[in-house]
Amino acid sequence: MGEINLDHLKFEMHKDADNFLNAMLTSNFEPQILQPTRITEHTVTSIDNIFLSATRKIFTITGSIVYDLTDHITNFLIISNYFCLPIK
Repeated sequence: MGEINLDHLKFEMHKDADNFLNAMLTSNFEPQILQPTRITEHTVTSIDNIFLSATRKIFTITGSIVYDLTDHITNFLIISNYFCLPIK
């Protein structure tokens, strides 16, 4: 956990974001929030990140709640230790 404030959506044009994302991926951590998390009239960024270990076998649900009180979008992550089995 940490207050990183690097826009991982712009990894191709921002060296620090690219280095951070590569470090997380090579350490087996995957981003769970893939949509923009801050939207203004002039910018769209994803600076509010949640990373999980890719080595754990868990089921997750992620999403965002849009509310006009702030320009940051609230993100959530639901984690389950149980697999969802398909119904036959």
